[in-house]
Formats: sequence, C-alpha cells, structure tokens
Amino acid sequence: MGNRAPQNGAAGSESDFLANFRPNFRPQLSQGKPSKAKMCPTPQGTSRYVKPALNIGTLNVRGLNTDLKKTQLANDMCNYQLSILAVQETKLKDEGVIEIQTSDKKKTYELYHTGTDNNRHYGVGIAIEKGIEAEFTKISNRICKATIRLESNDTNNHRKIVFISSYAPTLEISEKHPKEREEFYQTLDS
Repeated sequence: MGNRAPQNGAAGSESDFLANFRPNFRPQLSQGKPSKAKMCPTPQGTSRYVKPALNIGTLNVRGLNTDLKKTQLANDMCNYQLSILAVQETKLKDEGVIEIQTSDKKKTYELYHTGTDNNRHYGVGIAIEKGIEAEFTKISNRICKATIRLESNDTNNHRKIVFISSYAPTLEISEKHPKEREEFYQTLDS
C-alpha cells in the first residue's frame, strides 16, 4: 500500500497537479464562470458546440502556402477541439506568425512558423489558439518550440510546458546526406 498515489487531490498526486494548473489565457473569466462553448464549422456547412480544453496534436500538413490550406487547418483544429497543433512540412519561408481563422471567422489561431530563407522546403510550426500566451523559439528550419506558462491556484508555483515541433530528414535524404541527419539529431538532443 505504500506505493499508492495519494487520493482525492492530496498533495503530490497527478490529479492535484492537473487540477491546479491551466494554460495562461489572456482573457479573464468573468466572476469565475467557465467560458461559453465555441461554435465550429463542419465540412457539411453546419456548426457544432465544443467545450474549452487544452488538447494537443501534430500533423504533417504538406504545405500551407495557400489561404485555403490555412483556413482548412483552422477548421480542423476547431473541429478536433485542438488548442495546440505542431505542424511539419509547412513549406513556408523564413520565420514569422500568421493569424489563421476558421471559415466562419469565429475562431482564430496564431501559426508560429520557421523555414529556410532560400527555398520552400521543410518548415515547421506550432498553431496555438488565440488567447494562449506562448513564447516561440526557432531552433532550426526543422525544429522549433513554444513555451506556455501554466497558471496555478498557488501563486508561488508556476510551471511551464514546452512543445517541440520537428521534421526529421527522410531516409532518402539521410542516405544521400548523412551529415544533415547527424546535425538534425545533435540539434534535437541539445
């Protein structure tokens, strides 16, 4: 019995940790009431309600170089109720932030991205629901991270979550350019 975790939210239990922390959202809740459910467009043109949560995903988007693809990404994030989505193979140049919205303009996300300066290959990013404070860092054209500070009921106990989005060289590229593969994994390890 000595190995059992404390029950009923006792100090140190996983449920206590999760109950006391939430992402640091910019908007304040009025009178401590939960925010209203959000409406999300569906492919059939209807809308459905989704409840607020911090859901996380990852997706190889195979290019986000058109407005239609960016809107579809926002629609998919809304429909799958994702707050944070790591994306790979964005094929976007340089580093920056793009605001993307659902097709009905009711939900907005910030797409932090990084890519190469000279071509539209590779590229990674992290799409984050607008209202979640994040600090974005480019590590390379294949690796980036976003740091989100968690609020706690205890003002002396703040923690952070770091999300990493990476796009490893394919087998074909790794065989042709083994140095590129080694550099990628060394960077990821550091």
